[in-house]
Parts: sequence; C-alpha cells; structure tokens
Amino acid sequence: YNDLVTVSRQVLESVDRPLSALITATLVDRQRLEELRGLGVDMIGMGLDAASQRVFLRTRGRGVGGPHLWRRHWQVVEEAREVFGPWRVNCHLIVGIGETDREMIETLFHLRESEVFAFFFSFYPEAGSLMQRRRRPPLVRYRRLQLVKRLIEAQRLQRDQIIYDVRDRIVGLRAPSALVEKAISEGKAFVTGGCPSRDGGLGCTRPFANSRPGEPFRNYPLLPEEDDILDIRRQLRLKEWRWD
Repeated sequence: YNDLVTVSRQVLESVDRPLSALITATLVDRQRLEELRGLGVDMIGMGLDAASQRVFLRTRGRGVGGPHLWRRHWQVVEEAREVFGPWRVNCHLIVGIGETDREMIETLFHLRESEVFAFFFSFYPEAGSLMQRRRRPPLVRYRRLQLVKRLIEAQRLQRDQIIYDVRDRIVGLRAPSALVEKAISEGKAFVTGGCPSRDGGLGCTRPFANSRPGEPFRNYPLLPEEDDILDIRRQLRLKEWRWD
C-alpha cells in the first residue's frame, strides 16, 4: 500500500492525466480509500474475479489456503463507491473459473445497480499456476456473456428477460431482435473493458491479456471492423437460442 501511495503521488505530480489505482481489497480499508481520493486518484479498480462466494472460496479464499474473504471484498466495493462516487469504481470478473452463467449475470446486475463498472476477462490457464490444467471457457460462451453484459448495461435488459436451462446456462432472451442486433453491430460488447481516457474513450486495451497472438481476440483492443463482426456473429451461434 505504501508503494501505491508513493507511486500515485509521483505520477500525479508529474503527469496531467486521470489516474486509476488497482487495489487489493485485503490490504485496504475506508481510511486508505479516502487517502487515495485525497491524493487525486480518479478511479479505483479491484480484482473481484469470482462471480460467486462459492467460486471465490475455491479459487482465492480458504479453499486454496488464501487470505481473502468474499464479504470483505464486497465491503471494500461498497466503501469505494461511497468514497469515489458513481461509476468511479470497477471490478474485474473472470469468465471460466467455475461459475454458472446465472451467477455471473446476477453479479453484473448487482454491480450495475450499485453504479459500479464490471470488466470481463476470459480465463487463461497460466503455466505454473494452480489452475494451469483448467480449460478455457468456450468462445461461444464468452461471446454470449459479453453480449448479455452489454444488453444489461447499455440497454437495461431485465432479469426476467434472460432464459436459463436447468444447469443455469443462458439459452435465450426475451428481448426484441432489433435490440440484440444493435448491441452486436455496434461492437462495444466485445471490446476490452478498461478505465477511460481523458476524452471518455478506452484508455486500457490489453489485447493479449486473455488470448494469444494468432487466436481470435477474446477482448478486442479496438472496435471490431465489419469482418470481425461477421466472425463474432458466427461465434455467438444465436440460431441455437430461444427467443420467447
């Protein structure tokens, strides 16, 4: 934490740019959040990663001998929201570490209702990690969650408009096709979620944060072009969905 304060102060003294601080909830309390705000930090980011307490305990908490607590992470989210204000806090969420679609969607709704951003990443099995043998989520699943996330955030899709199967997988939508088509063609659903630049654009692109060169982008670093949108449509396989 002391390093974070030192670096933040040095950056803010030398560069006239908005500054985002990525924090570890286990090391931060409200007093420290207020100190960062007083320094001039503009936005707080936090790696929530897991979409449910069940998955959190198995990947970051006591299930793997970790020090992290689910309730503490959410407490810090709420405190950061109070200190920094609406849409000045973001949470990173990883798709593919054991959560169900319903668990992920419920977390997205909770964050939207709290006026906190959610940024998506697709799990990648890093060599040497405890999860190095775990498979990545299928691209079709990631694309569908990206699309529904966009519909929730930008088009105010409601809980009862999402159709799940008995395994809590998304299998359809109760939504106008024009609304879904707009979300796909705009392309923003499939771009890296990251802190904004000064002009409101994307300031953080990380093109290979969760995929490798030569593979389809999981998160596009720029708005997808026309050919990319065609690829995305194929990857979504929406003809398999129900449209009640």
